[in-house]
Amino acid sequence: MTIISERRESKAETLPTVSKSRPTRRRPIEAGLLHGRLLRVKATGVPRRRFLHLAAGAAAVPATSRIAMAQAYPTRPVRFIVPFPPGGSTDPAARFIAESMSRSFSQRVYVENRPGVNGIIGTEAAARSAPDGHTVLIIPNVVMTNPYAYKINTDPLKDLIPVIQLSRQPYVLAVHPALGVNSLAELVALAKQQPGLSFATGGGIDASYMAVQWFARLLGVGLEHVAYRGGGPAILDLIAGHVKIGVTDSTPLIPHYRAGTLRLLAQTTERRSPGLPDIPTFQEAGVNGLVIDQWIGVFVSGRHAGRDC
Repeated sequence: MTIISERRESKAETLPTVSKSRPTRRRPIEAGLLHGRLLRVKATGVPRRRFLHLAAGAAAVPATSRIAMAQAYPTRPVRFIVPFPPGGSTDPAARFIAESMSRSFSQRVYVENRPGVNGIIGTEAAARSAPDGHTVLIIPNVVMTNPYAYKINTDPLKDLIPVIQLSRQPYVLAVHPALGVNSLAELVALAKQQPGLSFATGGGIDASYMAVQWFARLLGVGLEHVAYRGGGPAILDLIAGHVKIGVTDSTPLIPHYRAGTLRLLAQTTERRSPGLPDIPTFQEAGVNGLVIDQWIGVFVSGRHAGRDC
């Protein structure tokens, strides 16, 4: 996982991203390790009340009231909505931050998993919440691709306010060792011999699904999609051998790769992730132009809130 403090510029413009604007100064809340790599969580700016009044969605009230509200926040427990089940990248990141903020705020900050419909159920719950910063949505970039693939009741550009981007990482093509392939070229050869091989993703129509369809079409192979309710369930079935091919974000795959229970064939970023220096990119494996990454972002409700923050 590439943390935002180490973010490199990418030429890829495949997926929408949150605002690229950055405050001139930043202040770390906490640092820790996630799968052996440093995870640094950063507030959106200094002074601290700038971040708090943004999280509280209070830009519509006078400046003096905003300052008073920021100094009082939070006034009750804060709920982090993660719209996927445990086991992927989003859930452990949210729990780490919740634990840190609980200590900082002397208020309980807890994670509520609201999986379903490719993250839409949790997204809509967060968008409908009061814009006071006590309900926070932590979600990957599927929040920006869902409106193009599904009929949903929220507009993320109007109903949600982006607070901070937590991380970026590649999607990774993984296979069960029983499949007997050790490279993307070997997988393509097998797929041509056995059309209709199944591949798992942690959702419906999202960036990981598009990555597989992209390389399959370019290389002339046909694969059948098996959609799970999150990366965690998909990885569990992949490890068990119920499905032999999967594409998901890199972080939850790394321990299984190191243990030898899964083989990783290619990653979708332009350059190799520091966490997976031995795994080639799709471009290195011969699929030119396939560059996609996943980001995880923090959002709060924009319902009835001003947007001048």
